[in-house]
This record gives sequence, structure tokens and C-alpha cells, in this order.
Amino acid sequence: MNKNKEKKIFMKNKKLEIKKAGLALIKKLGQRMDRHTQRNQNTSHINYKIQYLLHDPFAMVNAYAKISKNKGALTKGYEDDNTMKSFGLEKAKIITNKIKKGTYSFKPVKRTCISKPGKKTKRPLDVPTQSDRIIQEAV
Repeated sequence: MNKNKEKKIFMKNKKLEIKKAGLALIKKLGQRMDRHTQRNQNTSHINYKIQYLLHDPFAMVNAYAKISKNKGALTKGYEDDNTMKSFGLEKAKIITNKIKKGTYSFKPVKRTCISKPGKKTKRPLDVPTQSDRIIQEAV
């Protein structure tokens, strides 16, 4: 009987420790979220992590991998000669170098109107160029 009682007390203490640790973790996460909220409310704050992300060619390759899964995402843009069927590290390096130098500029979008299901009216759809899509996905 004594062992059962000790075991119950031990388990009860363990549960309390876990609960306290969980509450401490929740409090810590709440403080972290408060700091992020304050930082996001500051309009002069620059998130440099995004800039480093845009300077990484592998981020562009990953963004292309995400885009290429969508069947409609590989359509031609405004000034694209053809659809981008292959996107590799070389093209990613070209884009990231332009971003680093500050010479990359977004191109105009191609606006097309597509019909709404069940209605006669059409809605506008803006189609950016392939490189613009990749940068948007990377961000």
C-alpha cells in the first residue's frame, strides 16, 4: 500500500511540474508575440531576414517548386516569350544578383478577364511575369 501511495504522490507532483512548465511556456510565447506585435506596429522597422531570403538563390528555386505544382501558374506573363518550364540555379542566381544590386524591377502585369461560374459577368485577372511570380512566392 505504501508503494501505491508514493507512486500516486509522485505522479501528482509530475503532473503539477508539467502543468507549471506548460504555463511558463505559454507565458513566454505570449511575451514573444507581444514583442512581434509591437515590432509590426512600428512602420519604420525593416525586416532584414526577408532581404537575406531574397538574396538566396535556393529560396527562389524552392519558390519555383511551389509554383510549378499549380497547373495554371506556368502561363505566360505580359512580356514572357514562353512559359518557364525549367528554372534552375543559374536563373535563380541572375534574379538574386539583380535584387542585391537593386536593379530588379517588376514588369507590368497582363490583365485578362475570366468568366465567373454561373454568371454572365467577367472578373479581371492579373497575370505577372514568371520571375515576378517567383519573387512574390519567395516573399
